[in-house]
Amino acid sequence: MEDQNNNNNNNNKNPSKKDIPKIGPKLQNNKQCNKKVQNSALTYLSTSKMEQEEILKEKKLQKAKKNLKLGFASGQISCESQTDKENFMEDNKQEIAFYEEQSNIMEENEDDSFYNEEDNQQIAKNFTNDKIRDRQWKYNQVYGDYEDFNLLSQEVDLSNCLKNHKIPSILRSKMADWMIEVFGNYKQTSSDKTYFRAVGLLDLFFKKQTKKLVESDVHLFGIAAMFLATKQEDISHISLDDIVEKVGHNKFIEKKIREAEYEILKTVEMKIDFPTTHTYLTRYLYKIFSSETNQTILQLTHFSLYILKQCVHDDKLLEYKSHILAFSAIVVSLKVYFSNLKGDSISPYNDLIQQEVSIMEKMFELICQSEHQNAQDCIKRVNNFVFSFNERYPELKNLEKFHN
Repeated sequence: MEDQNNNNNNNNKNPSKKDIPKIGPKLQNNKQCNKKVQNSALTYLSTSKMEQEEILKEKKLQKAKKNLKLGFASGQISCESQTDKENFMEDNKQEIAFYEEQSNIMEENEDDSFYNEEDNQQIAKNFTNDKIRDRQWKYNQVYGDYEDFNLLSQEVDLSNCLKNHKIPSILRSKMADWMIEVFGNYKQTSSDKTYFRAVGLLDLFFKKQTKKLVESDVHLFGIAAMFLATKQEDISHISLDDIVEKVGHNKFIEKKIREAEYEILKTVEMKIDFPTTHTYLTRYLYKIFSSETNQTILQLTHFSLYILKQCVHDDKLLEYKSHILAFSAIVVSLKVYFSNLKGDSISPYNDLIQQEVSIMEKMFELICQSEHQNAQDCIKRVNNFVFSFNERYPELKNLEKFHN
């Protein structure tokens, strides 16, 4: 009895399959496609549009040939010789091959009699899940590549944003930390998108502003950036009265904030809808993990956001492009996750290591090969920064306080 209990306890400590993040349908591992019908469905979902059309064409042609054979056997189709039969099939190939809709072809199980009932139920369940994910696959095929190109083409350069100003780096870090507190007090209406938009607007303004700014300008333009961000991202934005009284504590009158807001818009040439690091973060998480919402994916998303908010405090990390910084935040969160998972387990790590390597490989497929070295450097910088954040900024506690 004791041995049995020990075995049960050991099994509970071992990481289950639910603990391992699932890769999205576009990046499915072909090794998972072992059974006949499951392999057919997943192969269809993971191929390109051109390959998909070829698969459908071949399946429809096989179906048509099968029906023709039945027609010949039953006497419904009569030909004098075998040559006539072949000619008949060749002449009518296109018409017959496309007589059935795509959905009916894909849902058909040609022959599953060699599976037992339990296998058939599992195959049906997997196939149903693939049908649900088919909408995302179609989106990625039709719009995904265009959206990726569009996001990268709109990316803004924020490197050395304080170079032309008399603003110390620590003051900008304090402003980024204070913004967390401000939006944290409006968490029912504001979101992480609003926070990253506000910080991005302020950095872009610093980058493009030709006038030399000083320390006293940071507070005013920080408030104006938050006001712009909440009006752009929030359905119910923070009112100007609250901006003046609760956020600014009446330090600046409405006119002053309006003037600072206009100055930002003029400096950035009204281009305030550029993709932020948060935009790329959510994009990559969606592409690698699909629409999965299990507890593990939620934890990874939460931790990735936390790391990215940490990175926002350091203007030196802005020398990396926004999409590389977001990419690095996800990779570091994955590394920490798998490291903790291995530490909690007493079983061999082979399966976990294989799964970790697989996901990391899929992650690097999301960026072009020419950026791999730059991404590796950024990952190291981010990893070191994350574990030294409290030492660098011992007084900045709003991230820990408000990132629930």
